[in-house]
Amino acid sequence: MIWCKPKNFIFFETRRTSSTSMSHHIKFHCKNHLNLELADYLRESLDPPPFPRYPRHARAMRVREFLGEEKFDKIYTFAMERNPFEKAWSLYKLKKGRPPFTQWLKAAARVGTISNSAYAHNNTIIVSEVIRFEDIAHKHQVLRRFNIPTPVPYHHKMTTPVHHRPPGYYRKHYDTEARDIIEEQFAWELEHFDWSF
Repeated sequence: MIWCKPKNFIFFETRRTSSTSMSHHIKFHCKNHLNLELADYLRESLDPPPFPRYPRHARAMRVREFLGEEKFDKIYTFAMERNPFEKAWSLYKLKKGRPPFTQWLKAAARVGTISNSAYAHNNTIIVSEVIRFEDIAHKHQVLRRFNIPTPVPYHHKMTTPVHHRPPGYYRKHYDTEARDIIEEQFAWELEHFDWSF
């Protein structure tokens, strides 16, 4: 999470949506405003971080609870989201010693590893805007709104840039059961953002 107080916006990071790259870019152009009481309030783990900071994937609902709905609504808040089918496969690829994909997916869906809790509450969006992962133009539009230059794409020479991968590259990794899990657990996201398998 980044709170850019001079420009009056909060960016909520979400998993596997290029949020980390966006955060680094924003921090370069706008210092993160650290409210120590808010950071402590958002810390839902018993183990404190080595230095005061906001949790990386802070939930918008918790921030709104702390600030109050009126103050929260006066701040421009945004996050990014990705097709759950693609997002689930991307998360899975991070795991070392991982079980078969469908087995991992059943456990991940059960404990909420993949969720919209960063920007929504009970499947209701509570931030000002959610940018679709694949909509690069929308991302740049939001940055320009705050006079932040658009980033120059950087791609590691050993990887295939995610936006250059063929559409549906993840489909071959899904069996019927895995597909059913995503369609059931993330029906709201699929419908709201008009995503499909």
